[in-house]
Amino acid sequence: MVQFICYITSMSAICFSHEIYSLLMNHKHSTFFESKKGYYLLIILYPLIMGIPLFIVCFKTDAIIPRELKCDVANPIWVRLLGYSGANFILSIPGMYFSARSAYILYKHLDRFKDFSLNEDTSQSSQTFPNSPNSQITQSPISRQFSQTKNNLDQKRYSLTKEAVIRMSILSSSIILIHCLGSIGTIISVLTHESLSKKVNLNDWAGSVIGICTFLIFGFSKEIRNAWH
Repeated sequence: MVQFICYITSMSAICFSHEIYSLLMNHKHSTFFESKKGYYLLIILYPLIMGIPLFIVCFKTDAIIPRELKCDVANPIWVRLLGYSGANFILSIPGMYFSARSAYILYKHLDRFKDFSLNEDTSQSSQTFPNSPNSQITQSPISRQFSQTKNNLDQKRYSLTKEAVIRMSILSSSIILIHCLGSIGTIISVLTHESLSKKVNLNDWAGSVIGICTFLIFGFSKEIRNAWH
């Protein structure tokens, strides 16, 4: 069941990151996911395509044994490559590319947005009469209030975009790091033909840390904190 959930979450994550990437790159929804049927199809088919062979191989080889934390696929060790430590790790690579690329695009947009706001403020402050290029227009209180409100909105948008860039960058980096830590022990064991230890290892820690990292990245956002209050 844990492996099946990992398949679902991994495919959901890559579909989400690809959709965000398409929106930022092409400024439109991905044609593949436009009707949402492609999204649902992948979410349903991928766990079945990967889960059924894993179940059959585990049943044939009697690979599931009790470990210190839970019953897990452990012997023979290569069977684990069909699950979290192999297939999901490979699937995470394009997902992390889409997320990192999207964060980079947002970062460039952030710089352009800030430059545009500064240039607009400069042009407004140096606005002059047509017949008197050296005399500046005196803004009325209402005009100054409107300008201040607009600047506040621009600053708020800038802050929200900056926060999104930071969170996406941290999420991309942390997930790829967690997947590496969770898979490297199994890959080394397969290469060295060693059996998996029954004690808690990096793979078990990685599964727990993913949920903690997701909560720390998104659970302490301003909107979530306001919802708690």
